[in-house]
Amino acid sequence: MSSPPRTSKSPRLTAAIQICLLWGGSLAGAGLAFLTQVVLGRHMGPGDYGIFSNALAQCMLLSQVAGLGLQTFWLSVYGREGRHGARWIPGSLKLLAASSTLAVLTLFLIAALGPGSHRTAETLALMAPSILGFAAVELVAAKLQLEERFASVAAWQVIHHGLRFALIFPIVMTATGEILLETSAAYSLAAVIIVAIAIQQLRRMLRNDFEPLGHHGNRAGEDTEEAPGALRTLVHVWPYGADTLLYLAYFQCSNILLLYLAGDRDAGIYFAAFTIMNATYLLPTTLYTKFLLSKLHRWAHHDQTKLLRALKAGSASMLAAGTACGLAIWLASDFIINVLYGSRFQDAKPVLVTLAICAPIRFVSTSIGAILTTGSQMRMRVTIKALCAALCVALNVLLIPGHGATGAAVATLGTEIGLLLLFSIAIYVRRTAIFRSAHTQYAH
Repeated sequence: MSSPPRTSKSPRLTAAIQICLLWGGSLAGAGLAFLTQVVLGRHMGPGDYGIFSNALAQCMLLSQVAGLGLQTFWLSVYGREGRHGARWIPGSLKLLAASSTLAVLTLFLIAALGPGSHRTAETLALMAPSILGFAAVELVAAKLQLEERFASVAAWQVIHHGLRFALIFPIVMTATGEILLETSAAYSLAAVIIVAIAIQQLRRMLRNDFEPLGHHGNRAGEDTEEAPGALRTLVHVWPYGADTLLYLAYFQCSNILLLYLAGDRDAGIYFAAFTIMNATYLLPTTLYTKFLLSKLHRWAHHDQTKLLRALKAGSASMLAAGTACGLAIWLASDFIINVLYGSRFQDAKPVLVTLAICAPIRFVSTSIGAILTTGSQMRMRVTIKALCAALCVALNVLLIPGHGATGAAVATLGTEIGLLLLFSIAIYVRRTAIFRSAHTQYAH
């Protein structure tokens, strides 16, 4: 008897390998980013670290103005229209040029007219190119996701974090005085290199010289062959830009407001604990934004049964993983702060304990919230994010003056709870529209 033909790897095994690659790249990249922040915190001290973290938070926030959420928009239009989604690229890139210019000019305006010190203004001005670097990282990652080149996505995550670390480490090791401005300049140099790489990748998209895998169908609807201009693209893309901007608005709100409401030291204390939690959120962020998001957009239009399964399995898995991570950080908070930052950051311990409670909440809300990026749900998601951003600002303004960094941590916890509740209510209310074919299947 002849032997059976050899079969290719099963889809589940392939998916598992791809996820492992992404997590491996994310762990390596996040490890470098985390190590960079720890090294800077230990050498700068809470004061300068607070100024640097504030500038970094503002650059990350404005990078969403520059990028306008185009990375998620591209995943959406290719999921809906198949390869005809390429018609949106020329208008997208024209819009990107205008929004990037606006974002950089805004930061210069904040540096010149803002309420911070002269050192704060200098740091902001030096770090302006970082806005473009953060945006470029997300846009290239979206292109690679469309091609399902997950190993390249993993490598890209390592490259940009590794580049920053490689430029900053010699500065820290050889400095005899303050390193705030030198570090800011190094971040910008890394951003310039990243942007140069990204331009080559975006040119390929403009020439339609790339292969988006798994996007064969065409459900473009109106004006299939038309290439929309920048203004029409803006009409369609603004919910995605608003979503990412509002996310960072409440995610970075405490970092920014602490500097102005409580001072440099409290901002540095909070950012030390925030950096640890940010590393923890790597697991859900990688899974949903780097691997599942493009698939969720396809399933929303072509297979709502898979979309429903992803919600149920994902939420249960994220609750278990988030609880385990949060509990571990809660129990080991003293040890973590002492080892990573040293005695000057002792006040970060209660902040980290409070933020650890956010872990299971954030993990689950990432799973549920990803469903609201699909189909026609984006406006609902943006409305929820706007409410949570307003809640975050209000809680910070109320709690920071009397409680400093710990008050900011409580404000963050309150915002995370509000976000999860609103996401859950939205999914329940719109469940029939989101999972229409799945409900039909189960009904039969």
